Amino acid sequence: TALAGATYQYKFINGNDWPLSEVVPIECGIDDGFGGSNRNLILGNNDTTLNVVCFGACENCAPVMPQDSVSVTFRVNMSNQNVSANGVHLAGSIQGWNPATTAMLDADGDNVYEVTLTALAGATYQYKFINGNDWPLSEVVPIECGIDDGLGGFNRNLILGNNDTTLNVVCFGACEN
Repeated sequence: TALAGATYQYKFINGNDWPLSEVVPIECGIDDGFGGSNRNLILGNNDTTLNVVCFGACENCAPVMPQDSVSVTFRVNMSNQNVSANGVHLAGSIQGWNPATTAMLDADGDNVYEVTLTALAGATYQYKFINGNDWPLSEVVPIECGIDDGLGGFNRNLILGNNDTTLNVVCFGACEN
C-alpha cells in the first residue's frame, strides 16, 4: 500500500544487491544524487499499474526472434592472474550484468577461459571479465579499448553483425593478448 499523492523513486535489481541494479537512462529517470538516475512514480488517488519496461531501458523490450540471434564466444587469457577459487565469469548487458551467473571455462588448460552465449544479431553489448564472481573482482578495462561505463571506469564494447562471432583473446585487464 502506498500513499496517494506521494512521490516514489525506485529501480529494478537483477539479484539481491545494489551492484546488480539497473542503470536507468536519464531520459526516463530523475537524478538520484549519486551521479545516476532512478525511476520516478507520482501516485494519484486511484490504483496504478505501471507500463512494462525493459531492465535498464525506458520502454518495453522488443522480442528477440530466433532467426535474429547469433552465437558469440568471449575469450580471456588469465595467464597473468591468480585465478579465483570461484572461477572466471563474464558480466555484461548480454546477460543482465550479474557477475556470478555466467561462468567461463578453460577447457584445454591453456589459461584461456571461454563462454559462448546467444545474442541478438546487430546488437551492441557492453561487458567485463570477472576474476571470481563479484564486482570488486572485475577487470579494470583500459581507456584505449573501453567505453565509458558512467561510473568512472570503462567496459568492453561489442557490436555484433549477423554472423556467429568468436572474439579475439584478450588478457584480463588489457586490450590485447
